[in-house]
Amino acid sequence: MVFGFFKRKVAAPAAHPLSLFDGAIEAAERDAGELRKSAATLLAHRGMLERQVAQLEAERAEVGEKLDEAARAADARAARLLEADLRRVDAGLSAAQEALARASADAELLLEGARETSARVEALRAERAAAEARLLAGQAAGVVMQAEGGRQVDELELSRARDEVERARALAEIWRGDRKSK
Repeated sequence: MVFGFFKRKVAAPAAHPLSLFDGAIEAAERDAGELRKSAATLLAHRGMLERQVAQLEAERAEVGEKLDEAARAADARAARLLEADLRRVDAGLSAAQEALARASADAELLLEGARETSARVEALRAERAAAEARLLAGQAAGVVMQAEGGRQVDELELSRARDEVERARALAEIWRGDRKSK
């Protein structure tokens, strides 16, 4: 029993050149879409962080005012508690500002990537249009060359027919000459 080990493998048909462009364009469009979606998510996160920073800044100002009141009232216990609150708010504010800076930078990076990918899509579309025009021109030239080749074959056959007619005419002349001489 033979399991097809010795069968000849049939090569897959070559993909149409324009379909390769179409695939590259679709992939780049998907990439650009994913980059825009990720950037939008980061921009939404950045908005949340901006609100958090504003809230922490307001809370810091409030705790600072209360600390000043406690210092004026010479309330050491309240001052210690408010200083601890102020350190906690400052730590949260610092962390929120760092996260905001990272989110802004990352969002900008993703937006730049999306712009570059979109520009690549446009370049691929232009290249595809040019390739399509060249392909159509090549096909038209092929048709013309094929017609020209057919015309050359027709000319060759016509030349052969003319030669055959000349031979027949020459043979007829020879035949007439022989008949007259007899």
